[in-house]
Amino acid sequence: MLIEDNQNKALEEIKRADHLVHVTLKYTRTADVIKNIIERLINSFDFTFLEYLLYLKDKGKLRQIPDSSKARLELFKKEFKGKAKIYLNLYTLMKSIFNAEFGKKEEFRKHVTLISYLNRRTVNVDIPVITDYYYKTREFFALVQESMK
Repeated sequence: MLIEDNQNKALEEIKRADHLVHVTLKYTRTADVIKNIIERLINSFDFTFLEYLLYLKDKGKLRQIPDSSKARLELFKKEFKGKAKIYLNLYTLMKSIFNAEFGKKEEFRKHVTLISYLNRRTVNVDIPVITDYYYKTREFFALVQESMK
């Protein structure tokens, strides 16, 4: 598996999320679109983690790369030398939101909201929030790319 493949896959997921955020949400204001954006952003993070770990393996700093995304996240946390804590917290939050029970509010309206029921709290993801998640995912991708130069 080539590093460039994962970089391209991560970039493709970001492009799809971009289209969903800036075009699809404008015309199809549903919680399902928000959930799809979250899935794309999670996939982008996963490909970026894998890309970085493959980079370290090529440099001889790692022997093997775990198969599970959770193990890759832990290894990434341990190996990455940049400031990634806020991005990793976002990734964890998005995974929780995606996997949790959810509700919908004001679908097909300006303030469409995905309501995710996490353990003891609810998280509301509306258009400004999902747009922020999108931009933070792009920043994370750029941060990792910069660190590999």
